[in-house]
Amino acid sequence: CEKMGIECAPIGPVVYYRGFTRAFLAGETETSEELLAKVGDAVDSLAKNKQVVIIDGVGFPAVGSICGTDNASVALASSYPVESSNGTTTRRKPL
Repeated sequence: CEKMGIECAPIGPVVYYRGFTRAFLAGETETSEELLAKVGDAVDSLAKNKQVVIIDGVGFPAVGSICGTDNASVALASSYPVESSNGTTTRRKPL
């Protein structure tokens, strides 16, 4: 990205380190709401004056689901429209 002059965040606001799930369950990390708020803030920051924002991430699905940071929750926190199986669409308002 930097070589092409594209603004980016080289590492996301939520990082799953070894032992993260155990620490989360012990209450030693930020809450799910705080983690998702960091995602929304990061996307909002990068999205200013942009027509397109590409969000990519890595992580283990089990960690995300246990911590409330599963793919659907992260998409919603990113203001990305999330369509459920019953046809309803949910979207978070940008900060």
